[in-house]
Amino acid sequence: MAAIGTLLAGLPAVTAPAVAHPGPPAAVFDPAAVAWASVRDQSSAAFAQTFAKMKADGYLVLDLEIDASPGDYRVGAVFQRNLDHRAWRSLRDLTEAQFATERAKAAADGLRPVDLETYQIGSQRRYAAVWVQNVEKLGSAMRHDLTGAAFSAWFQEQKAARRLPLDIEQYRTPAGMRYAAAWVDNRENLAWQLHRDLTGAQYGTLFTQNQGAYRMLALDSVTGPAGQRYAGIWVANPGGRQWRERRDLTLGQWNNWWSRYSDEGFRLVSYERYATPAGTRYAGIWRQNSDRPVWNLRAKADARIQKHLTDAKVPGLSVAIVQNGQYRYLRGFGHADVANDVWLDSGHVLGLASVSKAVTGALTLRLTDQGEVNPGEKTAKYLPAIPAQHTHTLKQLADNRGCVQHYDEGSGFGRKTPYATSLASAQEFWKDPLVCTVGASHYSTHGYTILCAALEQATNQNTADLIRTRLTTPYGLGTLRAKRLADTDVRRSKIYDTGNKLIAYEDETAKTCGGGMESTPADIAWFGHRLAKGEILSTPSMTAMWGSSGYSYGWSVGAESGHRVAAKDGANTGAASYLRIYPDDDIVIALQSNRRGHDAPQLGKDLGALVLNG
Repeated sequence: MAAIGTLLAGLPAVTAPAVAHPGPPAAVFDPAAVAWASVRDQSSAAFAQTFAKMKADGYLVLDLEIDASPGDYRVGAVFQRNLDHRAWRSLRDLTEAQFATERAKAAADGLRPVDLETYQIGSQRRYAAVWVQNVEKLGSAMRHDLTGAAFSAWFQEQKAARRLPLDIEQYRTPAGMRYAAAWVDNRENLAWQLHRDLTGAQYGTLFTQNQGAYRMLALDSVTGPAGQRYAGIWVANPGGRQWRERRDLTLGQWNNWWSRYSDEGFRLVSYERYATPAGTRYAGIWRQNSDRPVWNLRAKADARIQKHLTDAKVPGLSVAIVQNGQYRYLRGFGHADVANDVWLDSGHVLGLASVSKAVTGALTLRLTDQGEVNPGEKTAKYLPAIPAQHTHTLKQLADNRGCVQHYDEGSGFGRKTPYATSLASAQEFWKDPLVCTVGASHYSTHGYTILCAALEQATNQNTADLIRTRLTTPYGLGTLRAKRLADTDVRRSKIYDTGNKLIAYEDETAKTCGGGMESTPADIAWFGHRLAKGEILSTPSMTAMWGSSGYSYGWSVGAESGHRVAAKDGANTGAASYLRIYPDDDIVIALQSNRRGHDAPQLGKDLGALVLNG
């Protein structure tokens, strides 16, 4: 039997969900923070690929979920970093005989059971299980297909043996309701409770009663002859680390809460998909996985952002705060898609608008450090075909002193969209006269297009590739990129006009460097952090960019209460953005929204002051 089990798809079946957790030792399976991932509703073949990759990357299965229904077969799982590199095994789609063989083999190989799944495919019952290396030599037990009476008797036996329940499953068979569970020695002496066959009301009452002293370890739900029934395992929660539980969620609600809790600093430890008379529902248990849930300024930040959202009637707003090299705050407010009730979260990509200029300034100096451009040189050195009136330098373009036209001041950007390069866009308008004397201050998005045309010629790379290869990839900035609407491998928010009417994205390849980049708030905040820490630019380049007050290389540089500040705001159709950095304090505030026409900079300044003075 292969490690992932036999691949099955499209076969009729009956659902039977279950949950599990390896339990002790807590330092390995319930650490304060650990890398994790989860997938849901994958086909058997897709999950086989996911499983192989996650195992190769050093993860183990924390919870396996197989949900089979007529004509369908879906697999989900929660993965967690295998902190002590212990051996483990996960098999699925086993017959009764195969399961017995593999169970005996796992025991012989020094593994203990932590998860059991059973489900019906056609007329055949199938089994799946997860085992982990029994490094601690803990006693354990796992049984299935027990009647209610048999389960009760076995429950008392395991309780007398001082064991802790890890997994509870209740499922329907032609012979009636059946039960399964996994147990392990309770060497950490945790108080616990296991309850099954609960109505929704009974479950809710127990949940409320146990919420203070206990946390949930497992949750199960099944539709039986008497209606929907629930089971749960509660264990003591020494230290009071936070946790969350959600049940009976539609798919849309599941996605919203999954993202919200991830932003708030929780990791998923248990995932459920189950049938109800109202349709498929989802449930999960989350565990605190960072200091974000207990950040002392969290409530104040929430209140200030929510007030802005309410007062400005913005569809959606997302914020990231980095302090001392850690995400202190990640949160989306409002909607990424109002009509479909999709909440905005920090994983949604939004337009950077003119914050793109600050990124371009850093890119220019990055290329300076790499010896490929000299900002003091005339632009014409890099663009020999540019008309003679363009006597500015690269630095003057980056400082908005090149006197290139802005919107509505000349022929502007052409209509030959999309543009493959900044050069192609610049050639559409660079024949126009300059609008002032070079060296005078004049804000210009078009000037940044000419700047990036020069960078392209100096490096023989187009703008999109320059951003990706010189910033995004080497510094782990994820979604920071030139906006290319044909690229659909990101979760873009919907965008809205100032009347909150849904509008379509416009092609912005004509102005990538001045206003056509995109990112998540989390990634643009991390860009700010790495920039401030001197990880992207040399000391001379940092001095050139932020060494004096005023507008420099796309940034407005100044001070607040004696603390240096570098900031940039942006707004265009369907976007408002703001990036604020306190370089000497390692504080970064990033916010983005899916509508212009509100004072995002003031909100960013207020949040900056909150953190600076907090």
